[in-house]
Amino acid sequence: MQPLLKLSAPLAVLLLLAAACGSDGTAQNASGCPAHLVIQTDWWPEIEHGGAYQLIGAGGAVDNERFRYGGPIQDRYAVGGVETVEIRTGGDAIGGQPALGQLLIDEDVYIAFANLSDVIAKTAIDSTAVMASLDISPQMIQWDPSRYSFSADRPEELAASGLPILYFEGDAYMEYLVGARIITAEQLDPSYTGSPDRWLVAEGDVLQTGFATNEIFRYEQEYTEWGKPVDFLLVHDLGFPDYPATYAVASDRIDSEATCLEVLVPVLQQAWVDFLTEPAATGQALIDINASFDTYWTLSPTLNERGIEIMKATGIGGNGSDDTYGNFDIDRVQTLIDLAVPIFRGRGIDVAVDLEPTDVVTNRFIDPSISGPFTQR
Repeated sequence: MQPLLKLSAPLAVLLLLAAACGSDGTAQNASGCPAHLVIQTDWWPEIEHGGAYQLIGAGGAVDNERFRYGGPIQDRYAVGGVETVEIRTGGDAIGGQPALGQLLIDEDVYIAFANLSDVIAKTAIDSTAVMASLDISPQMIQWDPSRYSFSADRPEELAASGLPILYFEGDAYMEYLVGARIITAEQLDPSYTGSPDRWLVAEGDVLQTGFATNEIFRYEQEYTEWGKPVDFLLVHDLGFPDYPATYAVASDRIDSEATCLEVLVPVLQQAWVDFLTEPAATGQALIDINASFDTYWTLSPTLNERGIEIMKATGIGGNGSDDTYGNFDIDRVQTLIDLAVPIFRGRGIDVAVDLEPTDVVTNRFIDPSISGPFTQR
């Protein structure tokens, strides 16, 4: 395993000097791609971002002050003249700003992670998703199986339980669950911060949201005060078919960047298939990057392994409704639009009532031959 290189100078500058490309971070090659590809994620490094970090792999450089990771693009992914890749941490690393907003305020950012529901809401900028990094959202509702039993076949039992549900305020899917009478308004408790404290105080006598690829392992293995199984239902299986962490590009750049996207998007697809097939090396890099950042967010080999196992078992990381990895099911996108637009308009967000799938996603650059040996939903 190559050690991480810790940098004090700006990451993009050093990477470009190392690549000897003689240009700044926004310089375009003849192919139309930037020599230095910048990807803005929506959270701390995690396996849900693994395919992006796969472009660099292990042994990259860490900028601990600005929470960035970069390095030369792996030879097998080097297309379009891209020489180096820089991945920027999102979430509270950028003050809680939406990743999409970075497309607007920083011209170096070429791709931003965004849930498709945020693309629909035109959060910060009019953007278009060019690839689905994961097919199904890992967002879930968890409970204590020694007390309760719920299933997607009987979703109304979540409401009938009367249990408080802890969640992050602003999540669009929660308004859907209330509207569909799967959860009642009286159950809502938007005070969840990601900490297990409320769950532990209640001794598991609550419902709680989170990521199936993360919290399940932490409750079973890491939170020793609990240390026993939890069960869960994916929000997707309750009828809200969001695509998580899509690769989004500013809509007004789609045509001008087409030459690059035609060669880059298939590489992004392949990097995800490669990561999910053999996740160990890049997974260890994710662990090391977080350790170098030295924040509250940490990973472990066993957490990563359990998360990948759940991804494959549930179809979170899968080929979707066909044999292609990373494309969008247009009928499913329309279903999400039909559910999400009334929610956003109800919040006072000016979303067009006649929004169509082609306004928010495109399969134009997808290589339909790229697929992985994964569960198909």
